Amino acid sequence: MAVEYRFKHDIGTVYDLLTDPQFLVDRCIELGGLSAEGEAKEVGDDTVVTTHRTTNSDLPGLLKKLIGAEQHYTLEETWQAAGDGWRGRMTVDIKGQPLDISANFELKPIAGGCVYRLKPQARASIPVIGKQVEKFILQQFENDANNELNYTGKYLDKG
Repeated sequence: MAVEYRFKHDIGTVYDLLTDPQFLVDRCIELGGLSAEGEAKEVGDDTVVTTHRTTNSDLPGLLKKLIGAEQHYTLEETWQAAGDGWRGRMTVDIKGQPLDISANFELKPIAGGCVYRLKPQARASIPVIGKQVEKFILQQFENDANNELNYTGKYLDKG
């Protein structure tokens, strides 16, 4: 599965916002996060954006017992120039959990703006129910990504 969002804004404006740690922190809090911190740094030709977040997850009963309702995680995005756009890799490290979440992403110009595409993967090291957990976590991740991108688009539309 994948997430796609079409922005009505130029790629430079969108890139600047998606790599702005203060915007990412503010967006996390606005969307219900309990706390967040962020930083961006240049590593060679790459831009690495890291956010540390604490959120409450709306998990079903069994998952809530296994994982807990409150999540502490680090999201790291590595952005690389790619032709007339950007591409990169995102990793999500959920503190103390047997889950690995990662995604490849790209930001490309299109007529009238640009498009952001995200293709996530999840792996759960939980015997018996691992595949079901992976499916649920991917669905949650995609929902969260869509919410964040919709928020970003509305923020840019306000100008």
